[in-house]
Amino acid sequence: MVLVHGGFWRHQWTRDLMDGVAVDLTRRGFVTANIEYRRVGTGGGWPQSAQDVAAAIDTVVAAEAPGSVAVVGHSAGGHLAVMARPLVIHDYLPVSLAGVLDLRAGSELGAGAIPRFVGDHSPGAASPTEAAREIGPVLMLHGDADETVPIEQSLAYGRANPESEVVTLDGVGHFDFLDRSDPAWLRVASLLEERLTA
Repeated sequence: MVLVHGGFWRHQWTRDLMDGVAVDLTRRGFVTANIEYRRVGTGGGWPQSAQDVAAAIDTVVAAEAPGSVAVVGHSAGGHLAVMARPLVIHDYLPVSLAGVLDLRAGSELGAGAIPRFVGDHSPGAASPTEAAREIGPVLMLHGDADETVPIEQSLAYGRANPESEVVTLDGVGHFDFLDRSDPAWLRVASLLEERLTA
């Protein structure tokens, strides 16, 4: 299980955001890698951040059995978990938790975080929704009470790639996925156990 943290790609947010869920997944018997990547302000942005995530994924998948690895990203980490897919050698299950998946439509999110992330590139060049055919199916979980990254971000990807799965969670907000005791995270953990241990 590769975990990719969010924080709108900003340098002040680090992988400790995912510490709680990493502990829970490890207790459930998964080999867990809580990875880091260059962020805006520390040499990151598009495409460097995605390249870092892809390199970490390939390292983990090479050590495990192909097809048995999920890459779980929250918020901006969901974006990177999905956008890394065409960059890696090995196969994996991309899982987006309240992910930023439509960068063109979401340009106002995070107080201008997307323009800073893409820099001189077009938002469409770094947008999973616009690369959905190349990326392939994604498992997305999103709360309908998310005021930070609206659920439309996941629904847009679902329309662009109908083979994907969007799980809508009633009353769930943006940060509920990071609390390992929250019902939202428990639903995620249950789905991951289902998909990877079947």
